[in-house]
Amino acid sequence: MPSKSPATQDQYHHYIPRFMLRQFQVDAGKKLTKKERQRAYRKAKKNPSLSSENVLFYDLDTGILDTRPIQKAYGEKNLYKDIRNTDNFNHVEEKLGRLENEAAKLIDKMKASISSGTDVHMTRKELGEFRKFLFLLHYRLDYKSKKEDNPDNAPVRDWYKKRKQDKGLKDDNDLFIDGMEYFLQYPHHVLVAEGEAIERRLGGPEEVSRMKRTRVDPDINYYALQYAFGANTRFMGIWEAADDAEFILGSNSFGMFEGSGFGGGYLHRIYTLSPRMVIALRDVHCPSDDALIAPFINSDLLNVPMRYPVIRYADFRKDEYRTTMECKSALEQYRTSEAAQKDMYTFKVTKLTKAQTQALNNAILACVHADDKGSVTFASKSCMLDTLRAFNRSDRWYYEEAGRRYSALLKPCLLYPPILASTLRVVL
Repeated sequence: MPSKSPATQDQYHHYIPRFMLRQFQVDAGKKLTKKERQRAYRKAKKNPSLSSENVLFYDLDTGILDTRPIQKAYGEKNLYKDIRNTDNFNHVEEKLGRLENEAAKLIDKMKASISSGTDVHMTRKELGEFRKFLFLLHYRLDYKSKKEDNPDNAPVRDWYKKRKQDKGLKDDNDLFIDGMEYFLQYPHHVLVAEGEAIERRLGGPEEVSRMKRTRVDPDINYYALQYAFGANTRFMGIWEAADDAEFILGSNSFGMFEGSGFGGGYLHRIYTLSPRMVIALRDVHCPSDDALIAPFINSDLLNVPMRYPVIRYADFRKDEYRTTMECKSALEQYRTSEAAQKDMYTFKVTKLTKAQTQALNNAILACVHADDKGSVTFASKSCMLDTLRAFNRSDRWYYEEAGRRYSALLKPCLLYPPILASTLRVVL
C-alpha cells in the first residue's frame, strides 16, 4: 500500500505554539538550533520518550503531574486541516506559521528589552500583526464554544447559519477554519477599518453592543466587527514577573478574562508568553488605578499601572486640524495608509510585585477547569509551590473550590521529581 503524502497525513497541530512552550521547557540547557530541533522532533515523533523538549504538565482531570514532549502538548490532531481545499489541506497552518514566526521575533525583542531594562519599540505594522497573533491565540483556543448550538451563542446563531449556507460549510469545524482563513488573509489595519465601517453603518458602539446581546444581523461581516471591537476597546501592556516569582501557563491562558466593571464588561485579557512575561490587554477606559473608577471595578490587577504607548507618527500632525472630530476622522483614514505602518510605538515594561504576580497566577488557576480538559504548566516546582500556597491563602471565596483541583499537585512540588509520561504505568 502506498504511503500517504505529507499533505494528506494526520498532523498534530498546536493551539499553543511550540516556540512559546519552549519558554517553559524542563532542563532547557543549551538552546537548540532550528536544524537540531527538527532532528529531535523527528526522533520524538517516532518515540516520545526520546524527546529532548519537554514541559511539566499537570492534568486537572487525573490529578497527575508528568512531563510531556512539547510536540504532543497543547494541541489536537488536524486542528487547522482544511479538507475543503484539495489543492492544499494545510494552507491555514502555513499562513499561521508565518504569522507566528513574526510574532516570535517580536517576543524575542520584548524579552531582550526586559533583560536590559529598556523600553520596547515597534512599528504600527509590527504591533498590528502582533495584536492579530494575540487575537488568534484566543480564537483558536476558544473555537469549540463557536458551536452553533451553544446557548451562549444564541445572538449570533442566525449569522452562523447564514455563513455556513453562503460558504458551503458543513459543520462547526468548517466554520472555525473559515474564520481562521479570513483573519489570516488580511492585515490588521484592513480588518479594523472594515469593522469600524460596519460599526458606523450600524449607528455606533452602543448599537453594536445592543445587537451583540440580542441578534447579530446575518448580513453583516461579523468577523470584521468582532475583530475591530477587540482591537479598539483594549490597549496593550507588557508585564514582567517579580524577581522571585514566575508566571504560570494555564490551558486557557490566552485571552483569559480578569476583572469586571463598566456594565459587566471584563477589565483585562491575559496572555502568558513566558515565565517572565505576560501581555495584558486592558479596557481603554481604565488606563490606571484611578481613585474615581476603582469603586466600580472588581479586579485584583487594577493596581498594576498601565499607560498608553507613546506614538511617533511618520506622516501625521494633530495640530493641522481645528476640531477633535476632524482630527479623529483624519487619523482613522491615515491609519490605513502605507506611511502609517511606519509609525513608531514605545511601550514601557511594567514590573509586577510578587503580590501582583501571584494575583495574576491566582486568576489563571481559578479559570482552569477539569471538564475543559484543563491543565497547568510551569517552569519550576519551587515557584509553583509558592503559587499554590498563596492561592490557598487567598480570601476570595470562589478560590476555595478551585483550590481543591490542585491539592494533588502540592505533593510532587514538595517531594518528587516529575514523572515521565512514558514510565507512568511502571511508577504506578
